[in-house]
Amino acid sequence: MLKNALLVLAFACLALAAPNKPNIPTQFESEVGVFVYEGDRSRTLRGGGFYAFDVPKNRARRDLKLENEDHQIEVDHILQRYDLGAEYIFEDRRCNKRRVSGAIPNPWSWLSNATYNGTVEFQGRKLDNWLASTTVNATLTITRVLGVLSDSVNTPVWYSERTVRGRVHDNMEITFFKFNASEPQDWAFTVPNICDNSTAVYDRLGGDANAVVYFANTNWNCADVACSQRVPAGSGQENYACAEFAARSLAAGSYIPGLASHDSSAAYGNYKGYNLRVTTSLSSCLGNVLGFKKQAANQGAINAAYPVFGDGGDGYFSHACIGVSSQHIDCHNNARYQMTGDWVFIKGIDAVWGP
Repeated sequence: MLKNALLVLAFACLALAAPNKPNIPTQFESEVGVFVYEGDRSRTLRGGGFYAFDVPKNRARRDLKLENEDHQIEVDHILQRYDLGAEYIFEDRRCNKRRVSGAIPNPWSWLSNATYNGTVEFQGRKLDNWLASTTVNATLTITRVLGVLSDSVNTPVWYSERTVRGRVHDNMEITFFKFNASEPQDWAFTVPNICDNSTAVYDRLGGDANAVVYFANTNWNCADVACSQRVPAGSGQENYACAEFAARSLAAGSYIPGLASHDSSAAYGNYKGYNLRVTTSLSSCLGNVLGFKKQAANQGAINAAYPVFGDGGDGYFSHACIGVSSQHIDCHNNARYQMTGDWVFIKGIDAVWGP
């Protein structure tokens, strides 16, 4: 009986020791400090800015100013207005807009699956850590950690997100300052005049052609999506064929909203009813959904981030590549790096699409 009593007492002590799980408000605004490590580019960014979230009203705002190792400044300004069915990305004094639908994602929804992970010292304070790890697919895992003070569990102090894609990992850390758990004022979500609501809106971002080129130039000889092996120039890549490579390159530059370059092949196989792993279906999606414009079907029309389709020897529209510079393309199956369009499409270019 004494043994049983001791066991009951031990379990009771454990129960008392377990901290309460955080329940972070979905309406808040906060100043933030940010640290980012991008594994694919082996670079770090540091800076800060402002977050505002109003999940009940389907709107959010993120304004960040970051500095890289070369002391170059990068800005990250995004306004999400799911209540208006639009998201606005501001860069180079331009407003790029894309359609969104449904409810805005709750930034704290992952906490429902989080478990207590002990304490850690952070800037002279002891934080309770809550951790959740999600395996998205065979090559992608996301691990999130939230640190809170034991006497203020519903106020975030520190957040970490680690993304592992095959052998590449990215880290992001956010420190919250002046966290205000109340409904943000309407001015935080005002759509600037630079965003003309009367213009056409396509289901894509105003993408980053440089990111497309970087992805293509670093993945042109990958044998599979995880890039677990590389192949010599001219080799076949049956497990990572031409259309999927072109589509993933575009996703790396945010030209395909809702898809990331590391998402599963199944996600690329059914995107809004289109199979982006098939040349003809990818081409149709570019014009019908993503707002790309058809260019002249010749080598002179090729430029960075321009998908190119043609006859590589197996018939009309049998091959797809991605433009990486004027008149030059990268391709899969077979692996080609910065070749001219006419050299690859030996029997003619059938279509060139421009963003």
